Amino acid sequence: MGRVKLELKRIEKSTNRQITFSKRKKGLIKKAYELSTLCDIDLALLMFSPSDRLCLFSGQTRIEDVLARYINLPDQERENAIVFPDQSKRQGIQNKEYLLRTLEKLKIEDDMALQINEPRPEATNSNVEELEQEVCRLQQQLQISEEELRKFEPDPMRLTSMEEIEACEANLINTLTRVVQRRNIC
Repeated sequence: MGRVKLELKRIEKSTNRQITFSKRKKGLIKKAYELSTLCDIDLALLMFSPSDRLCLFSGQTRIEDVLARYINLPDQERENAIVFPDQSKRQGIQNKEYLLRTLEKLKIEDDMALQINEPRPEATNSNVEELEQEVCRLQQQLQISEEELRKFEPDPMRLTSMEEIEACEANLINTLTRVVQRRNIC
């Protein structure tokens, strides 16, 4: 028993169109990745979702480089490379200069995005200083907490005076009283 043949026509409802695109996009990108890897080819996949979001995929080389190779092909070779299932829709790309400008703009935007995501040395230094200060603060807090814990479990070897022993005893009595009060409340 096979799958039912799906009639290829535009999905009328925009939400259904977006859902179908989202589901099928992963499969298309997976197939493009497999083709790129298995056949060791340069591949560029450029899609706009029904909600006009750009989705790009490139195999082993940057998408800009693949598009530049395509644009630099002779017009006849480029027109022969375009594949449409319906030959009546086949159109050659007329405006090479427009494509080159758009490609250059994409490269600039890509470089800007890389620069934004790259850590800057001055930002890194200030982050390192902030982290060092945070480490010092946390070490001090740890030391204070350890001293507080020693009050509850005093080391007999460290107790040197009768005052320290009496302070530990008073602390233990207070703690025991609080525990008993909490038990009575619950």
